[in-house]
Amino acid sequence: MTKFVLFLGALSLLSRGDVTEKDGSVCLDSASGECSPAAQKKRNIADCRPDHDSLDTCEYETLCYDGEQYFIVASDREEDLEAATADYQPTDRPFSMQDKRSSVMAYRYHHNSNGKRPSTPLNYLDKYDFVSWEKMLEKGPIEWLPDGTKFLNTEQNPSPSHFITHLMMTWSDQLDRPEGSVYFLNTELKCMTSWKDMFLDVLLTRGKGLFTEAELEAWLAGMSERDPNLPTPARPALFRDHLWPTQDLPTEGKPFNHCNRHIWQYKESYTVCARNARTYAFRQHMIGGWRDHASLRESFGISERSWQERSESPRVLIVDRLDVARRHFRDPEGVRETLEQLPAYLNVSVQYIPGWPEDGREQVALMADTDVLVTPHGSGLTNAMFLSQNAAVVEIYNFGFIQDDLYRDMLERQGVYYRAMIGFYSEEREKELLEGDDDQRKCAEMGRREDYKRRKTDNPGHCFYPAWKLAPVEIDLEELKKTVSECIFALGNHL
Repeated sequence: MTKFVLFLGALSLLSRGDVTEKDGSVCLDSASGECSPAAQKKRNIADCRPDHDSLDTCEYETLCYDGEQYFIVASDREEDLEAATADYQPTDRPFSMQDKRSSVMAYRYHHNSNGKRPSTPLNYLDKYDFVSWEKMLEKGPIEWLPDGTKFLNTEQNPSPSHFITHLMMTWSDQLDRPEGSVYFLNTELKCMTSWKDMFLDVLLTRGKGLFTEAELEAWLAGMSERDPNLPTPARPALFRDHLWPTQDLPTEGKPFNHCNRHIWQYKESYTVCARNARTYAFRQHMIGGWRDHASLRESFGISERSWQERSESPRVLIVDRLDVARRHFRDPEGVRETLEQLPAYLNVSVQYIPGWPEDGREQVALMADTDVLVTPHGSGLTNAMFLSQNAAVVEIYNFGFIQDDLYRDMLERQGVYYRAMIGFYSEEREKELLEGDDDQRKCAEMGRREDYKRRKTDNPGHCFYPAWKLAPVEIDLEELKKTVSECIFALGNHL
């Protein structure tokens, strides 16, 4: 088991103030220092109860970040920390999501400290390091951020669907606990697209107790290690370039877009720390529940259509991929024309767009105005979070694609009616593969087999990458028509 998980258990021990036995077990709630019979039965080092939605928001007395690694300060109990780390043996606790279509592994580490119940997440943070304050001081200069700073480790990918994976958890937290002082976003200003800025602005409007521009400017001016020539933010959101000079990361002589990195990690000249700090866990269901979606759409000032409007004149939206090199509709006109042939009594209007509009608010408004969304897998289905709870989605996978239940779980939990469809293997696709390399020609032969099954991505002999992942989407149009019709009849009636 990784050191990361070992340290998680150690922190759980320390913060509860429990007694550690020689064998590494723990006596819970023992005021005398001895194990009571009741405590003997509960000698768990960590409470690892799985959660079907997310792993909790985390709160720490002191959280530090040096630009590369996060440090959780374990007060002055260094010896206890080392002993607990050496003895801790975690237990894997798998759980299955709804209807057991898929299974994930999760840990939830609870500990009690001064009446709080924080937890340490299994998330995109590459590594936590638990240290005493003495060791923290040995690592170099330290500057303090305001108490109550909320650390957000955003993904660098410019796609809104990737960004929302990280920001949505902060929105969920904001609904319940909006108090704080400032957000620290582990990215640079140049990596913020208009969509990301739009979301961040709405997020900040819901905060309570956040610093004003003048307060934050005064705080930053008091940092002796910070270059005074660096820009100061106009809102309570700090980026890396507000604290440290921009560094040109090594590219090994190749053009490199730093804003496309998974996580921005580069050790800086000094460390920042904050008391009563917060950070966020990775969601198993990446964009949470219906309450969060509805409140976010409301904050954007977008109202959904009434149930009566949906019933009397359903609107079907077909969204294709702008990137025609991967998973676009082979015959978009055929898809549109087929759905326009739905029975006249349904009074359906059909709209086709080749990709999402660039403006984020247009995307939100488009979803709030849609009743049935039809789209290939990977074409921005994250935007379905802005659909009405009474809407429906048809997600289409191209032939051979390894289907997962990510969006099914997300949307059905939200209340959206969901259907998935699998494309067929066409003569045109076979011809394209036969004109390719040796691997593609082998896949062309396999695709013709009636007993062919998609290979998992961990199988070195599979055809997923060379043949199916980026292939155009070709779907049985009559089956699509039947599926969309089913969705229309289900609007508002499936809850």
